[in-house]
Amino acid sequence: TKMGVYRGDSFVCQAAMHAGVISDSKGGCGVVELVGEYYSFFGGKGGGGIESLGFDSYFPMGFTIHPALTGPEECPQMEMKTARSLAPTVLLTSFVSLLTTSATTLWFTSFLTIFTHVGLLSDPPNVSGPSDTILPQLISLLFERLLPATFTSAVLFYTCSRNTTLRAIPASANVEKTVLWLGALWTGALSNFTLESWIPLSRLSAHDLSQQPGAVVALIGIVAVLSLTIAYQAYSFWLESRVLPYLSFYSLLLAGIAVGAIISLTGLGTLELRIHHYVLALLLLPLTSIQTRPALVYQGLLLGLFINGVARWGFDSVVQTAEALRGDDGLLGTSLVPVVDGQPLVYLTTEASEMWSIAFKWKGINETLEALVLPKVGERGREEADRLQGVSVMVNDVERHRKFFAEESLEDQVFRWERDPRVVMTPEYFRFAFLGEDGRSMDYSGVGTWFGNGTWSSGPGFY
Repeated sequence: TKMGVYRGDSFVCQAAMHAGVISDSKGGCGVVELVGEYYSFFGGKGGGGIESLGFDSYFPMGFTIHPALTGPEECPQMEMKTARSLAPTVLLTSFVSLLTTSATTLWFTSFLTIFTHVGLLSDPPNVSGPSDTILPQLISLLFERLLPATFTSAVLFYTCSRNTTLRAIPASANVEKTVLWLGALWTGALSNFTLESWIPLSRLSAHDLSQQPGAVVALIGIVAVLSLTIAYQAYSFWLESRVLPYLSFYSLLLAGIAVGAIISLTGLGTLELRIHHYVLALLLLPLTSIQTRPALVYQGLLLGLFINGVARWGFDSVVQTAEALRGDDGLLGTSLVPVVDGQPLVYLTTEASEMWSIAFKWKGINETLEALVLPKVGERGREEADRLQGVSVMVNDVERHRKFFAEESLEDQVFRWERDPRVVMTPEYFRFAFLGEDGRSMDYSGVGTWFGNGTWSSGPGFY
């Protein structure tokens, strides 16, 4: 039986799960059938709890997914590679933890094993290319990040754990140490499964907090938990008369964070403050340098977050440009978008043999800056304007036009789009973007809609 039709730019595996052909945990086999241009794609909740968004217009390509007509021997149900590889690595680190009282052996064996596991299996970096180049690329990235990460780990060990948290733990406490420290370490290292799946907070940047549903509430909860934890740790340090050195240390750290925040708020050099996984771990790990049961848990969890952050993303800077943080939606307010000069010119005819058309002209760069800089994109938009090279137009999420200013200036360009009213009776959606120095499109505008009856409507973020 033919399944629903998915847009050609849909992810195949997610579409197969939505269609119920494969499962997220065991995979499976299916057949993808291309159907060419298609109109009115369905939406709704499907297999695996995946929600499909409907699309009420046409797209150049669609596909359906059918169950494969094969037996289980020809298409075995495979468990996820993470699950297959997790058991031996957990067992290895657990055996080391249970059989040794050496803090050095436990720390570095666990660190190297888990870092390799994350970098190659549980949360590898994004790489692309022919299938036979994926593993070499992952191994190359692993070693590129492992050397500086191991050095950082050694510094953390000798300053935060060797003479405090893991110091001289007797063999009789090895089980407790394994459960508390190593268990928390694995929890942090597998944060993409254990934490991120239920905490709606991926990046600590102002824009992400405003865009992710529930992110602000999650952040408030995390700050509350951290505050209580830090207060308890401070009390423990006070009992050991070690509070003053840590107050001095964290005063310097807070001063550095304040400088980063000032840079972000003032837009100095178009830089924005970004607190990564590994940065958060580095900031808080010194507070775990005390031998208590809670400290074992905190230290393991933070070391795991450090491993996950560096193995997955590397040592990203704590201050990044707006371009590095920007997504692909023109409504982010961080990029210039072309501003339509007045209303588009719509030509309709009652003659059955003639085409309908719509034409767009854009304001010049100076007028665009006047319209957008202060209310929408800030002063950094003036710097972006110097790097603009052309205009791109998408119709129904497919680029249909691009033209560079070297060919024709922005204010002289006209984009004309035609359709046959006897064939196309669905809405068409238009979005515009500037082209950057490398010829790639920048953020696209919001959507403007040319309805099937020929009327035009500018949506939010369409200028």
